[in-house]
Amino acid sequence: MGTVSSRAVNRIHVMAEIQGKPIRCLLDSGCDRSIIGRSCVPSAKLNPSTYELFTANKAPLRVIGDLDIAFTVDGHPMEASVSVSPDIEELLLGSDWLIRTSVSGTSLEGPSRWAITS
Repeated sequence: MGTVSSRAVNRIHVMAEIQGKPIRCLLDSGCDRSIIGRSCVPSAKLNPSTYELFTANKAPLRVIGDLDIAFTVDGHPMEASVSVSPDIEELLLGSDWLIRTSVSGTSLEGPSRWAITS
């Protein structure tokens, strides 16, 4: 079980690229599990998921599978293990990815700089 969204104070938006396609990416330290919209990876082969995810208001979020993805942010290669949902339209990187990748930001409110120290 995991939460997929949290208060706006815990969020940073960046632009990422998956297979050369630009995608909006949300870094959300209040989210337990990283997730991507099916429309972002329409032809990707999915693995069965063992996750049950909920939005911040406790509504269930449909999960149709899991996937390991490669993407870039500002030309820097990155990877994430994500659940896939037809209910969202972006890549949401949660605390699971933030901790594994050692991301730190100077501010989680408004525009900020962040560093990856993997």
